[in-house]
Amino acid sequence: MLELIRLIEKNIQKKKVSEWSYEVNLRDSCIQSDNYSLLSAKIYGEGSIRDLIKVKVEFFVSNSQKINTRIKKFRGVEKAIIYIWDFPESYKLCMNCCSLVRKGKDCEECLFYKSYMDYKKKKELCGICQEESYRTILTCKHHFHKSCLLKMDPEDLKCPLCRHPVEEETICSIFDEDVDSDQENQEIFSEDEYDDEDDKKQDEDDKKQENQE
Repeated sequence: MLELIRLIEKNIQKKKVSEWSYEVNLRDSCIQSDNYSLLSAKIYGEGSIRDLIKVKVEFFVSNSQKINTRIKKFRGVEKAIIYIWDFPESYKLCMNCCSLVRKGKDCEECLFYKSYMDYKKKKELCGICQEESYRTILTCKHHFHKSCLLKMDPEDLKCPLCRHPVEEETICSIFDEDVDSDQENQEIFSEDEYDDEDDKKQDEDDKKQENQE
């Protein structure tokens, strides 16, 4: 860790500019997840490596051509590096909508659908993995997880249970072929937000100390 931080700091001093970045290619790396593939991670900021650091992680899901981006910020480059290391273990993919969700938490995108199914006392199973499914229903009335359908070939897609053809509009919505941006799965933290309360408190303490000096 210390060697990596020194390397980044050395590159910053060499460039002699206030803005800096450190990018790594994760496509064929050991930092991966079973449900999504990491493409790259970029650490960037302004000034010192102990100041505000932003992390941009790119990933894609199964056969989807859509590249998703997650952006988060930290106080100090060390926490930014640890965040990238822990990324595959800290997040899970929602099977119903393929949004990235922190492990141990419910997907907010699908919570309404889950509540509705519970309210109606309807228990539908995915026709592929046979686990509970809340959102994707084809015209043939069979239920599936989006993540399960993404593993199939979008060309001439048919229902895995009854072989009924799937409409082009439905295929586009499943594989996000009509979406150009990654806003839906993007998480951007505004300038007054921090990774946790400790970082915020530390920043306030630093400012107080500077004012006293």
